[in-house]
Amino acid sequence: MTLARAAKPAYAPPAVDDYVLPGRLTLGKAHRGPRYGDDVWEFRFILPRTCRATRIDFTKFAEGVERDTAKEYFYSRLRRPSAIPGQRNRRPMKATSASQHSSQLLRVLRDLREAGAPRLRDVQQRHLDAVLIKWKASGQHTVNSLVQILKHLSAHGPFLTRDRLKLIPWPGRAAKSLSGVPC
Repeated sequence: MTLARAAKPAYAPPAVDDYVLPGRLTLGKAHRGPRYGDDVWEFRFILPRTCRATRIDFTKFAEGVERDTAKEYFYSRLRRPSAIPGQRNRRPMKATSASQHSSQLLRVLRDLREAGAPRLRDVQQRHLDAVLIKWKASGQHTVNSLVQILKHLSAHGPFLTRDRLKLIPWPGRAAKSLSGVPC
């Protein structure tokens, strides 16, 4: 007699009362930091005093799918490395850059909407090409950072339950090569 293999359960998002930061980052601190269900994730207690941007404010994201996706994305980024082919630094995102990345994610989502893709699952190569042209007008640094956000979104797709990219943005191409900077 053989037993049927149990299906591997799909990834489930964190519970609303789960702590956002891994325990190793808050070891010895007065508290564990923000919880997943909070609309503002404040990291001031673990960041250097010189750091000006210390929070992610999810109320800036549209309520519903977009906000939930942003929370899942940042939860995953703070806890897991991005498996982007060709990328050397395979570490989770540092809390010091979380606020800046949230502003960049807001811009990426807005620009994709304006290009005709209201959700990540709707994004096609033509949408990516349209936003790339728009970003190039803002300079190489802008292109690099916004393309990296898209590549991270793709890499963390398995941990996004409500919306995710169905394609890999510019596979095999580095962000610098897309901005026109010779690699």
